[in-house]
Amino acid sequence: MSEKNPYKKLALNAFISSCLIGLLAIATHALMHPKSLLWLIQIGSLIAGLFLVISAINILVLFILENTRQKSTFTFSRYVLSFVCVSIVAGVGYFLSDHFQQEPNGMLRLVRQKPFAEDNWRGYAFFILILAINSIVLLIQNLLLMKDLKNKVELENTELKLKNLEATYEQLKQQIHPHFLFNSLSTLKSLIQRNPKTAEEYLIKLSGFLRTSMDQTKPDLVTLKEELEICRQYLEMQKMRFGDTLNYSIEIPSVEASIRSIPFFSILPLLENAIKHNSLTTKQPLDITIRSIDGYIEVVNRKQFRESVEQGLNSGLNNLKRRYRILSDDDVLIQESENWFSVKIKMLSNENRNH
Repeated sequence: MSEKNPYKKLALNAFISSCLIGLLAIATHALMHPKSLLWLIQIGSLIAGLFLVISAINILVLFILENTRQKSTFTFSRYVLSFVCVSIVAGVGYFLSDHFQQEPNGMLRLVRQKPFAEDNWRGYAFFILILAINSIVLLIQNLLLMKDLKNKVELENTELKLKNLEATYEQLKQQIHPHFLFNSLSTLKSLIQRNPKTAEEYLIKLSGFLRTSMDQTKPDLVTLKEELEICRQYLEMQKMRFGDTLNYSIEIPSVEASIRSIPFFSILPLLENAIKHNSLTTKQPLDITIRSIDGYIEVVNRKQFRESVEQGLNSGLNNLKRRYRILSDDDVLIQESENWFSVKIKMLSNENRNH
């Protein structure tokens, strides 16, 4: 046991158990040996008192061992010490009750001095009763301690699991920005070769975008409005690169965007995948739509896959799936038809967080 173990619970349990044992003794004697109510109350009080005293002795033994060694809850020495202490206290109690008598003036007087063996069955029955009660007390206390230990282990396992999830989630977040930055630099290199002026404007927008997206103070969940603003910046940068071959629309009411939340940098990987997987031409421009449907954000794009696609383009989507499982145990829903490809992610709130 540690300092967090429930000594108060043990004491409360001892009090309640002693009362129940006392009532059980009264009921048993009333059925087997009907006598006066006063006699039954005395028997019940005696049994309850013995149970309470023995429980207190065992709590004290546990407390003493706890402060002298690291492991003492379910050790053999605890049981031996428990029975030894209880036997000593029982012996002293039996001697006092059997050999002393209270005078009218309140003084105790030694009335006889006979060997313990002369008490015959009465003394043996008393000690058997004491040992039986002590066994019951140990059993009840062990059940309570085992339950408390189980709860403690489960709590520690839960805390370890949450810490592991937090570490995994932070690792996944750190993978997002380098991935995007690499793609943006590739785009910038292409623009510099084709149109230096556009490349300069792109670099300015990229600088502002990175300043916003790499803010270390950003929480795991941001408002949908903040996430959509980052998406607009990204899409505007891509339009500088692709021109009229890329069209996009955001069909989400501003009120809903202000009150709903979403994992930071969760829509952007879907936009990246849509642009990288599909061909963009004047005859067949790529259309991307961001909209809200029944508590989900849906990113839909016209399906016109390229003949050859870079390896590893699904890393952003796989990353997003793992982040969602950590944050809310929700899945990323993927649907596709002959002409359209759709990904749905659930809008969340702070209450949805599991870590």
